[in-house]
Amino acid sequence: MKSKNPNSDPRQRRRSATPKQHSSFPHDRPRAIGDLVCKAGRDTMHMDGSDCAHPPALLRPHHPIIEVGIGMPHLKSLYPPIPDIDIPNYYDFVTGLEHFKSLPDYTLFIDGLTGEKRRLRAFFERVDACATALASEEAVGGLNVLANPNEIVGIFSENSMEWPTLVYSCLKLGVPFALLPAYSTAAEFRHLLKTSESTRLFVSPSVFETALTVAREVGLPEDRIGTSGLPKAVMISHKNLCYSLMQTVTIGREFAKVATPPPPNTPEGVPCAVAFMPFYHVTAFHLCMMRIFTPPCTIVILPRWKLDTVLDALQKYDVTNFGLVPSMAHEFINSPRFQTTDFSKVASFMSGAAQLPLEHRKAILERMPHVHIRDDRMYISIPRNSPPRPLPRPHQMLTMTGILLPGCEARIVREDGSEAGYDEPGELLVRGGHVALGYWKNEAATRGSFLLDRWLRTGDQFTVDRQGAF
Repeated sequence: MKSKNPNSDPRQRRRSATPKQHSSFPHDRPRAIGDLVCKAGRDTMHMDGSDCAHPPALLRPHHPIIEVGIGMPHLKSLYPPIPDIDIPNYYDFVTGLEHFKSLPDYTLFIDGLTGEKRRLRAFFERVDACATALASEEAVGGLNVLANPNEIVGIFSENSMEWPTLVYSCLKLGVPFALLPAYSTAAEFRHLLKTSESTRLFVSPSVFETALTVAREVGLPEDRIGTSGLPKAVMISHKNLCYSLMQTVTIGREFAKVATPPPPNTPEGVPCAVAFMPFYHVTAFHLCMMRIFTPPCTIVILPRWKLDTVLDALQKYDVTNFGLVPSMAHEFINSPRFQTTDFSKVASFMSGAAQLPLEHRKAILERMPHVHIRDDRMYISIPRNSPPRPLPRPHQMLTMTGILLPGCEARIVREDGSEAGYDEPGELLVRGGHVALGYWKNEAATRGSFLLDRWLRTGDQFTVDRQGAF
């Protein structure tokens, strides 16, 4: 769906509008991060309420900013710092990595229901074709998304093989996109559309009727449809994504200095994970789409969480990396199949979104004593700010969340804003290059979460010891 803007100059965005199919777009295409974000204030938006951040404009002194413990000592990551990132586009950044260029043509995605497979090169050929269709002018059958500088692509679908294709196509073109929860009611979806200001929708058949009904109500033309409180939209830039990826790369390099893990026991020798958490959620967005090349990983895609289907896929596809949020973990542990399923191929178990209860951690380790449990919690507005545990030890600290990710700084403060001591509980404040840009057009909500110097109030209660363990 598209909005016309007669006052904009389409030439500024049309230089790469009609590329040859399967070709790379020139580097002078519109840049959707860094300098442009400050001007346009838009990029990737998560609509599930799991993120927030602080737009550059709110750093100006005339805004009323809460000052809590400013200038007090704070903790830094135990990992080496993240180097400066000067490549403005995430797609260019990933595909330009030497590691990426040397990747084999491995199986990247598998449809967990049909068994359809898509290898690495076939996926990027499909991304090129999709980007070509998005950018080409309407006269030749394209969608001409670069003509409108206010274009925002909305993705409204359950998990599917085409989700990553569309996401990487938008990243390639530098077109902002909004991830819209597929299980929204009509009222919720109406709010999400208005909040995100999506100008074009890509929807799956299962949610088409909801999308069509609401699109008519908000005035989006039908011929542009492709096949807490209320949620708030959060802006995440290309640079945020690059920085977040480099955190993973840095951790991998440090781990490699002390241990070489055995190759995964899979047909192609690469890790395999199953994606059933919705792609519109920040956890799945990062783990199952943004970080599947460093190291390479095969992703088995399922449309939604259904325990029996997930466990069937886990055994059928030799899944090595398995993760759940606490509500799913509760169902998983209390299922009769928890005691009968073969988990011998699972090497890593991840918990995200919230703290995994201690009794659940113990149950998992009793059933899978060989696995490495890590906490991949997503704090409000911070993609992956809580780092994985160190390498497994004989006596794992079951109550430990982890240590700070590379480039992440933290403070723990009391209710009155004063700095808490070691092993004293308090609210966790964090900052770093992975912190998102802000709530989309919601300065009041942003000011309520951010302090001076871009410290973010997570709202989570933590303690930290003198070794930096949270």
